[in-house]
Amino acid sequence: MNADQVRAIVAAKYPQAVKSPVAVLVKAILAVDEADRAIEFVQIQARRDAVLHAIQCIHTCGSQGIAYDEETLSCNIESNFPNLNLDECDEIAHEALRQTGK
Repeated sequence: MNADQVRAIVAAKYPQAVKSPVAVLVKAILAVDEADRAIEFVQIQARRDAVLHAIQCIHTCGSQGIAYDEETLSCNIESNFPNLNLDECDEIAHEALRQTGK
């Protein structure tokens, strides 16, 4: 039985309970928690995409004989992922260079 099924049973059996101030408060708290988790998921996804982008840049430039340093790579990440701050871009550039052995 999942949470929606339990809520449906409680609502059918105790209709006043789900309309109580405590129930309304719990529902609001759960909605905020779900929103926070969604935002965190999007941030994790953006960081993952930025690492993949950085690794692709390193491989593409390496195949053309162009060396990428950490600062240049960080600037590239920053311009392609404006929702990440400069410190995050530096960390991602460092991680991508570490993963590629550069």
